[in-house]
Amino acid sequence: MKILMLSVGLALICGLQALSDNMEDPQMVSEQQWEQVDRVVWKRCEDHYSSVVYCHLKSAETIKLQMSWFTVALASNVSSKIEEGGGLQLFVKSLGERDGVLIGDFFKRENGKCIQFSLTTYKGEDDEMHVFYDGDNNFSVQSTDSQHVIFITYNTKGEEVTVWGELYGRTPDLSDEIKKKFEEICENFGIRKDQIRDLSNDDRCEQLRTS
Repeated sequence: MKILMLSVGLALICGLQALSDNMEDPQMVSEQQWEQVDRVVWKRCEDHYSSVVYCHLKSAETIKLQMSWFTVALASNVSSKIEEGGGLQLFVKSLGERDGVLIGDFFKRENGKCIQFSLTTYKGEDDEMHVFYDGDNNFSVQSTDSQHVIFITYNTKGEEVTVWGELYGRTPDLSDEIKKKFEEICENFGIRKDQIRDLSNDDRCEQLRTS
């Protein structure tokens, strides 16, 4: 197993060499360069692992996720869950990867006070990625580049299933074009435009980010 992990790691290193010095600033890397890394890592990973999910988390897409982020917008078909005090209102700080598992640091408000906490994904019996937060969450990446990432999540709590969308940006705000893309993706999953919250001008517990 160690040899296989080393093989995947070497493939990743070889792919990253194609990015040259730009890897120090992911925003400067072109989508063509990301695709080149993606092909190298996917090919080597799938030679050794049957889990598509594991290889997905070793792809360049996940490399792009491993950085600091801001929650630019939230969406849900149950609007109250993303409003102030709602169970699904949370703000991302950063995402990372460890041993094929996506991990993240987040902020939330409890009783008017901001707190920081961490979440770790796990592979479910359906061979898809899940995270436990206010219920079980089955999530997927719908769009990503060096500037943004869009997640759509099915939150299951008891017998209730809620569709939940998140738009993260490398900066506190994003272009209208990306926000429109988020809106269209949400609509494809049954979330209306009026059920989307733009948080770009809201307090997202920034005092903890800089402390």
